Amino acid sequence: MNQEQLLDAAKKILDKVREKRDYWAGTKAEVCEFLRLCAGPKTSFYVMAEKAAGVKIQKHLATTMESYISFVTAGLYAEEVPGPVLVISLCRSATPVRASRIQN
Repeated sequence: MNQEQLLDAAKKILDKVREKRDYWAGTKAEVCEFLRLCAGPKTSFYVMAEKAAGVKIQKHLATTMESYISFVTAGLYAEEVPGPVLVISLCRSATPVRASRIQN
């Protein structure tokens, strides 16, 4: 997904969050899945969306999506969510290497 497509999808979800008035389970799931897939499961965006609950859930989800949109707009995102990365430290240099899965 390129930046334009990502922003378009994020803005549609944000609009949905802003329009929602009750029954938040589905909307929260949509926000969380979007952020898990597009931002990554260990990002602050996903973690914060997962924690949204209670009376202020709409504000919490909207603020999280607004922050993600700002992040993407600033060009601070990767077009692909990185897989596991192994960093090998050699003296003062570190070279990122994509980790391979061990087959049993």
